[in-house]
Amino acid sequence: MPHPHDQDDELTVHDLVDDAVVPDAQPVTVVVPGEFPDIGIRAARILPQRRKRSQDRKRGRVRRLGTDTITLAGGSIPTDRRQIHVDCSAAGLPAPPPRPIFEPGRIALQLIRAYQPTFSAALAAFVETARTHDTERNALCPANPYPSAAEDWIRTTLISQQAQAAWSAPDISGWLDRSRLDAARGIGDHAADPRLQASLHRLFASMKPAVDNLARLA
Repeated sequence: MPHPHDQDDELTVHDLVDDAVVPDAQPVTVVVPGEFPDIGIRAARILPQRRKRSQDRKRGRVRRLGTDTITLAGGSIPTDRRQIHVDCSAAGLPAPPPRPIFEPGRIALQLIRAYQPTFSAALAAFVETARTHDTERNALCPANPYPSAAEDWIRTTLISQQAQAAWSAPDISGWLDRSRLDAARGIGDHAADPRLQASLHRLFASMKPAVDNLARLA
């Protein structure tokens, strides 16, 4: 099957450091255009430039970060004190084996919607107060382990979409619409916009086939 990162550039969700290298891991590094304006970092500028640095990447792994030099296995490149260097290969959070989020006397916070720990924790808190039985709570809040291998994108997306489909109850959908942590908050305020109507039509028409395909591949 095509690699999960092989996508149209205009529709991309995952941006590769090097298009010539198929990734075998997915550390879930998030880069947002326009991020960190106070320190002069522009992700919108950095992303296209990354692909021009293939020569630097061919020098191998980083051995040492200095104040004016980055030492690589096969050479070095200059830097300075104005730069911030982030090890995007490092694990930011522990990833223990998944377990039910709701158990008697215990709430084990984990991802529910992929890549969104803050939203997932807030949703679990709401569901804990809105539902009585752990079985129903766990159906609404399935544990969604952090990805590791690149192909884990299939599993994490499938669990996210299946969970989203279960959040149609009025109290949960109402909470979602009020939550500033939900990216789709307030979408109903633009229901008359023809562009939104066209996008939603495309989304709803594609959703079930996409989820069925994810289930087949998972």
